[in-house]
Amino acid sequence: MHLQLAPFLWRPDAVQVYDVRMQRITTILLSFLFVTLFVIQAGAQQQPRPPNQVALSEAREHLKAGRTQEALAALERVTAPAPAVLNQLKSSDDFKGLRDEARFQAIVERLTPCSSAEYKQFDFWVGDWEVRNAAGQIIGHNRISKRHGGCVVQEDWEGAGGGTGSSFNVYDQQTKQWHQFWVDASGVNGFSSEKEGGPATLRGGIRGGAMVLTSNPDTLASIGLVRGTWRELADGRVRQTFERSTDGGKTWTATFDGFYSKKSS
Repeated sequence: MHLQLAPFLWRPDAVQVYDVRMQRITTILLSFLFVTLFVIQAGAQQQPRPPNQVALSEAREHLKAGRTQEALAALERVTAPAPAVLNQLKSSDDFKGLRDEARFQAIVERLTPCSSAEYKQFDFWVGDWEVRNAAGQIIGHNRISKRHGGCVVQEDWEGAGGGTGSSFNVYDQQTKQWHQFWVDASGVNGFSSEKEGGPATLRGGIRGGAMVLTSNPDTLASIGLVRGTWRELADGRVRQTFERSTDGGKTWTATFDGFYSKKSS
């Protein structure tokens, strides 16, 4: 069989038509891209700025115009948490002239994490202490310090018999409770647990003038419930007691009774 190929014919008019079509497609694509970018930019410009940033900008404008009271009023609209605003208030020269103002100081304190009265409820326990039993015998030394910007009360215990341990105590804004997590050299969780047995915090707060923290109610029966009480005494000492219950909190047995006295320097 013999195939005969048709001769290739060069048609300038076809090339011209192709070029025109490509130009039209390119024009359409560029127009679409331009419109898309315009819509995105317009949408971004229309989105409202965060209220805290608006208040900060207004305060700056008021200060530039010498309107101190109006600037303070704008800053009082800032709501926590506002770490970026707080950083500006503490470091920017724009607010240097306000830092001696009581209203400004109150704003900074309100925006500073862990600065409210609830976070100071355990401050009576802070110090470097000798701990004695009711008979006056030293049973250990305990150093209690505020850490991490005042957000954590940290305990570092050294028992007279050589045992050591630490607790980390924090106030939680969500639950409105204090939580204590204890760890020591035994490697055993003996204070509080979840249903499945995982470690949990003691939790509670001020009751009857004392800090009272108890085990998670779901603590395993093999661990039992623990209740710790810290009370500031009239002579400046602190009394700490621990009790344990093996019947779900119906009865309690004392397991620790310590009297804290500040170590002499």
